[in-house]
Formats: sequence, structure tokens, C-alpha cells
Amino acid sequence: MVKLEMVGFDEFEKEINQVNEVANELFENDIDLNDLFSKSFMKEHTAFSSLDEFMINGGFHKNDNGQYHIDDEVDVYVSENTAFDSFESLMKCAYECYIETLFSDDE
Repeated sequence: MVKLEMVGFDEFEKEINQVNEVANELFENDIDLNDLFSKSFMKEHTAFSSLDEFMINGGFHKNDNGQYHIDDEVDVYVSENTAFDSFESLMKCAYECYIETLFSDDE
């Protein structure tokens, strides 16, 4: 009789469950901008400690719904004040960093 041993299956199952939890969090909930553009992210990628501080310094303010209007002027400001060429690229990096924090074991 041949006996098969599933080496690493528990770890694999744990990782799959973690991916599922992260996916649920990303797709079922709105991500708070303060979480997405965390203090550590902003300090690493800008000269500011928050998205609000960064945007206000550029002369951009939230509308009545509490959102920033992102346009070409914001892209110019981002390209002149960060290593990114647009707000979209800044946000993409913020998402990637945010997802990494969700997968980190430092929770």
C-alpha cells in the first residue's frame, strides 16, 4: 500500500483563506482613503503625512461629497511633487502597498 503525504497543504490552505479574506475586504467594502494613503505611504512617497495635507498644499479641496476632483491639474501637481507621473499611478502604488499590508503577518 502506498501512503501519500500532503506536505505543505495546511500552509497552502491558510494562504488561500487569506487571499479570500482580502478579496472580500477589497470588493465588499469601500476602502477609506486614510487607509489607502496611509501616513507611512505618504511619508515614503511625498513630503506630506496625509493625502489631505498633500492635496490642500496643491490648492485642491474636497467637494460637498468629501471627494477630490481629479483632473489634469492634479496630475501635473503629482508629477511635480512625487516620483509618479499622475494621480492614477500614485493611487495604483497606494493600492499595491495597501494589499501588501493586508497580506502581511504583522497584524
